[in-house]
Amino acid sequence: MFLPLLRLGAISTYKAHVAADANGLITDYVYDTACVHDSQHMDDLIQNEKLAVFGDSAYMSQDRKTRLEEAGVFCGIIQRRVRGQKELRPEQKSHNRLCAMFRAMVEHPFAWLKRQGGFRKTRYRGLARNGLDFAVGAVAINFYRSLSIQA
Repeated sequence: MFLPLLRLGAISTYKAHVAADANGLITDYVYDTACVHDSQHMDDLIQNEKLAVFGDSAYMSQDRKTRLEEAGVFCGIIQRRVRGQKELRPEQKSHNRLCAMFRAMVEHPFAWLKRQGGFRKTRYRGLARNGLDFAVGAVAINFYRSLSIQA
């Protein structure tokens, strides 16, 4: 299941894009500069998904939705209004409410990262060092989260 990204604060120039499972464990990530649009890394993160993909409305495209449905994968990307549409239709609102519950699973580890992991600002210069720092933080989150899953 794909759940969206972490924005590391206004000072940083990097973003982490994360794929997580239903338990909130990070299964894959891409760490890149903030100037790259959020949707550019999604296809890399969801290529092995077999059941469902959840994401923010920034990731929605008709092409991506069609490809997911053809592969038999539930498209849980938040739907947005199209040009000329004053408000979301009732089925779009219920779809978004359902998907928001699953998307929330990934927000908890990011709150932990920011609160206790010190990820409000970048610590190093350069993409590689900050990417490694994020990877170590992701391992720590998975370890911390796995303890509560076992219980």
